Amino acid sequence: MWPTPAVNFITPYRQGTELNQVEKWKLERHPLDVAESIIDKYSKEGPKAIDAVPGEQERLKWVGIYSQRQGGDAYMMRIKLPGGRLNSEQAIEIGNVASKFARGPEHPVFKSAYCDITTRQAIQLHWIRIEDVPEIWSRFEAVGMTTIQACGDSARNVLSCPAAGIDAEEVFDSTQVVNEISEFFTGNREYANLPRKFKLSVTGCRDDCAQGEINDVGLWPAHLDDGTLGFNLLVGGGLSDGPRMASDVDVFVEPKDAVELTRAVAQLFGELGNRENRGLSRMRYLVEEMGPEDFRSELAKRSQIELRQAGTHLT
Repeated sequence: MWPTPAVNFITPYRQGTELNQVEKWKLERHPLDVAESIIDKYSKEGPKAIDAVPGEQERLKWVGIYSQRQGGDAYMMRIKLPGGRLNSEQAIEIGNVASKFARGPEHPVFKSAYCDITTRQAIQLHWIRIEDVPEIWSRFEAVGMTTIQACGDSARNVLSCPAAGIDAEEVFDSTQVVNEISEFFTGNREYANLPRKFKLSVTGCRDDCAQGEINDVGLWPAHLDDGTLGFNLLVGGGLSDGPRMASDVDVFVEPKDAVELTRAVAQLFGELGNRENRGLSRMRYLVEEMGPEDFRSELAKRSQIELRQAGTHLT
């Protein structure tokens, strides 16, 4: 059933049924605590030490690490890049790390260093050994990058328009909002146990480059009748099994309040989302179950700002 949490998380309301195994593991030990274990223990003792701890392979995701299908000492590492932004120093360091540490089998075209750019503006390295993770983290931290919560049941990389700030036709540059939302959720222990992954998209452009309609949360540009610029809120979009276009829940938010609004959505998801069946745990299933009107009503109960009716879409 529902054990007493050993760690500080949002308290779910949906109780009375059997938690899935991942939920039980999260309650036994906070997933973000795996970072310290990697540095102090696993990097020295190797993959067998990870395998000896129930649920630890799952917790690795909260620090941006997955075991590869090949097994053994081979891991994928995902780098969180809000809005897909990289400066030259960061790009060089990713290349250096890929060349030194992301070494796998020789490929006839791509050779043996493995690095991907993902569809959600992140970067992945493959064939990472667990013993090298602390050094890689130190290198990334020195240039302002992190892998924390690039994976796992928490807020993922925040998407934005790749031309933000330089698009002459954009309504406004959303980069600051993207960074503020990412900074709020990254490393935030209270919001690091959601029922499943939590994908956000924030854009001020007119073309919906950040694909707000297929993310759990989409903020796209709008204005009120008095000319106030901000975002309209979409919720519950996604692809994969059970694809769904996000619902407009009739909410307008100014950029200064965007962090609070997304926090309130995360709280709602954390409290009311499905923690029994992983296949039905994404937020789109909750939105479908509740409907846009009830979702908005529950959001209003949790938001520290008064919800305003949606403005005119500018996409």
